[in-house]
Amino acid sequence: MLCVEPIDFELTRSFMLIVEAENAIPLAQGIHLPRQSTATVSVRILDINESPEFNPNPKTIKLEEGLPVRSLLTTFTAQDPDSFMRQSIR
Repeated sequence: MLCVEPIDFELTRSFMLIVEAENAIPLAQGIHLPRQSTATVSVRILDINESPEFNPNPKTIKLEEGLPVRSLLTTFTAQDPDSFMRQSIR
């Protein structure tokens, strides 16, 4: 079973692939070319705007009964995985 994970632009911006094709049977008589051929393919990754990451996620909190309305329950810290884009999290 092959496990495929998304490509992350912030970690890897391009890939070089070598593609190989091979004839299953020999070529016609008189043709003396190799039975296989290769090509190099360059793949450039495009950046997309990813959602903020919260740590921990999910976050468990315990509350006491009878807290006043508008009490601060907890604080989350979010990190923006798009380190090369200037933006703010709100």
